Amino acid sequence: MADIAPHRADIAGHGVHSARPVLNGYPKGRCFYGYREISILYGSDTPADVDHLFPHKLKRCDDGKPIDGVANLVLACTDCNRGAQGKFDQIPALPLLERLHTRNEYLIRSHHPLQTGASREKRQNYLQDAYNCATVFTGSWQKWQPRAEGVAVF
Repeated sequence: MADIAPHRADIAGHGVHSARPVLNGYPKGRCFYGYREISILYGSDTPADVDHLFPHKLKRCDDGKPIDGVANLVLACTDCNRGAQGKFDQIPALPLLERLHTRNEYLIRSHHPLQTGASREKRQNYLQDAYNCATVFTGSWQKWQPRAEGVAVF
């Protein structure tokens, strides 16, 4: 079995590395944002970053939201996550929140359940509340949207 590449956040102590295999199952080796092919294997030419859809700094917004939880983590190509036009700590555009909800619903129906609400409506409200909190907390009404580089797979 190939080694899974470390992520820079793991080195900083965020501990999100263990979510990579679970996260990789949904986008089928594609960047969550721009759909570019990515890999979680060590030494890959197309490495996958683990990204917080809601930036890590928002832990101060609502400490009840698990910013480091699988429900908020996605795999991204390095360009979308931290490239010249990358997301960094920007708030994502609303369609990305909707895509995250779709992804989370997929994971709930799979063998990797998420604990963000007992019903589909509660899970959607959970994400929407986090989105609203993030927008108010940062004062940023402008949202980040990636440029698609491949075919949508989810």
